Amino acid sequence: MGLPTARESDVIAELRGRALVDLVRPCLPVDIEVDRPANAWPLVGPGLIARQAGTLEAILTLIPLDREADATVLVRSLYEHAVTFAWLAADPGEERLSRWVRSDRRQRLEIDDDSRQVGAPLLVPEAREQYEQTVESLPSDMPNRRQRAEVADAHWGETISGLETGTPMSFRGLYATAYRHHSSIAHPSDLGLNRVAVDLEDGRTRVQLEKRDPEARGPFGLATVIFGLALLVAAESLGWPTRASIEAVFDRYQERQQ
Repeated sequence: MGLPTARESDVIAELRGRALVDLVRPCLPVDIEVDRPANAWPLVGPGLIARQAGTLEAILTLIPLDREADATVLVRSLYEHAVTFAWLAADPGEERLSRWVRSDRRQRLEIDDDSRQVGAPLLVPEAREQYEQTVESLPSDMPNRRQRAEVADAHWGETISGLETGTPMSFRGLYATAYRHHSSIAHPSDLGLNRVAVDLEDGRTRVQLEKRDPEARGPFGLATVIFGLALLVAAESLGWPTRASIEAVFDRYQERQQ
């Protein structure tokens, strides 16, 4: 018979996603002492996985609310954390971690600059001076998201099962299909209004609160794929969870022909 319906796919995605998050729970919390960027990976790596686990749980919570648009926005955030994690994990030494720190400090300064223009500074002078010194002392920021994706694919392509370089099932492919493609939903675009606008038979258009098309597949399964790839990288770079446990989740909760 045919493929599972959209609703059945949602059930599979939710079971898979919650099972993936459950793989992370025994590994956290973890207490780390960091004295400089070169030693920060034991903090940054688990931290990025923890953020992704929380985002995936939030995405899954939106399934019964039929909030596909909001879930799509969260998928973009999930992807950005996953690709940054994979880029750092490919070479988690001082050079990349310093670039990650510099990007963070520069962005904080830019936010403070903007806030000061409206009379609401966010940084105290001491913190601002420290961030300025950090930005000045470090050579460069992180590469952009697409470049991070390409570097991650080049490093992990032959190691991670399920990562198919040059296809949609790669970090570079997901950059196009999950991050760029969904930008129209994240931003106030004409295309994004399709989620709350319905064409009527008399030529008019009705604006309403989002009502998900019961035949349309949402971003929920895609979210589990992104997090699954990040966990496979974690299995190699952090040592947890195990690759076998991750693959077992996907084997258990996969869409089969009916």
